[in-house]
Amino acid sequence: GTIVSSGDGSINNPYIISKKYSVNIEVKDETKNFNIEINDMNQVEYKEEVNFKVTPLKGYKVKGIRIVDIDGNEIEYNTTDNKNYSFTMPASDVTIIPSYERVSNMVTVEDNKNTKEFIIEVNNSRAVVYEDIVKFTITPEYGYEVDAIEIKDSLGNLISYKKTNKDNEYSFIMPDTDVTITPSYREITEITNPKTSSRIVLVVILSIMSASILTFMIETFKMTIKNNN
Repeated sequence: GTIVSSGDGSINNPYIISKKYSVNIEVKDETKNFNIEINDMNQVEYKEEVNFKVTPLKGYKVKGIRIVDIDGNEIEYNTTDNKNYSFTMPASDVTIIPSYERVSNMVTVEDNKNTKEFIIEVNNSRAVVYEDIVKFTITPEYGYEVDAIEIKDSLGNLISYKKTNKDNEYSFIMPDTDVTITPSYREITEITNPKTSSRIVLVVILSIMSASILTFMIETFKMTIKNNN
């Protein structure tokens, strides 16, 4: 595994013999949630600087990075933004061991006074993470109904939603950012109240009956006068 890294073998310019080592990545289930880019990862010389980049997939973030040699010794590394990493290669093969965690996001509601109740349910009250199904129920105050619902991510992009089979319930798929829900309402112009409607019908019926009785009494009175004459 040794190579001639420089020199021509002469007295004044002897051969410099060096060995190149491998940089490996520990493959676990969590590794699939990362894109790791390493320059020339299979052929690295002793004391050479190794640079690599870790990019988590949507919904994840780097929890930690371990770099160990073949004896399990920890190798120190530098990072600037938890994305770009570097370390000095030891005289040994090394293994990079990444770990990750799910990213929790916030759901904020910007509502107004025409809301009686607003309930958000996320997969049995777990933390809101990427691709979770978020369900929410809006119960307007009496006399109002939902006019429109606007859902935006932290970049201002509109998030599509749909109505569920339950009354006043909606759902959407959580993006990889915080979300703001903004409902608006309109006043119902015609409100049907069963009790009020019943009273109105009863009053109308009584009015009709009263008018009929009055007409009957007038006709009876006219007949009485005519018979007397």
